[in-house]
Parts: sequence; C-alpha cells; structure tokens
Amino acid sequence: AWRLRRWTRLDDLLARTGRQENDPGLDLARCVAALRSESREKNGVRIAIPPRRPFEEAIAAARRAVMEGLSAASMESYARAYPFVARLGALRELEHARQILQVPASRRRAYYAEHVAPRWDVRLRASAERTTNGGSML
Repeated sequence: AWRLRRWTRLDDLLARTGRQENDPGLDLARCVAALRSESREKNGVRIAIPPRRPFEEAIAAARRAVMEGLSAASMESYARAYPFVARLGALRELEHARQILQVPASRRRAYYAEHVAPRWDVRLRASAERTTNGGSML
C-alpha cells in the first residue's frame, strides 16, 4: 500500500496488526508511516507536528528486530545473513529520507546532492560490483 501511496490502506493495515506482530515488512511500514506523519507539508511549508518521537521509536524497534535475526543468521552463513543486512540498509535509507524532509523544501535538492547522494552512490556502486561478480541482490 505504501509503495502505491495508498496511505489509508497502510494506516488500516497497521491498525489491524498492532505492535505485537513481528514482520520485517510491517516494521518497515511502521517506519514509513511514522516518517510520513511527521513530515507533512502544505504548499512547501512544513506543518507543525507535536513534539513526539514516533519515527525514532519505529526505527529503533525495527533495528532491534533485525539485529536479533542477524546475530543468529551471521553464525550460519553470509547468504543467511544477507537479507538482514539489506533490511538494515533500508532502515538507514529511511533515516536519510528523514534528513532530507527536515530541510526546508527550497534547499532539499542542494542538501540531497551534497549530503545524501554521495553516500547512496557509493552503496550503489558496491552493490553493482557484487551483482556483476556473480553475487545476488535481494
């Protein structure tokens, strides 16, 4: 639902599942929903959000869940651990997205070019090298 920007469906799904359900997709959905709730804008002006920390809480919970699985999987093999490493990467990219959204709309493009794009380019090049050398991506 969130990939299609159907935010009400995402909200409904999260309301039905609650916090107790432990699923990597739901953890990521909770992070996206929290990010969306704190970064709403109208006509390029940020809408004031009450001082709470839903995004930090969602990211921390998702990271804890990933680390639990990663610690066990890393003892077995890289192939078993790779999905967990990829999830950590996705969480980090959400944190980067949040950094971009915290910058005023008029300065976002410059901020992205200076601070975010170089990091993503390095990761993309490293990923592309792995796939051309026979490694697998997600």
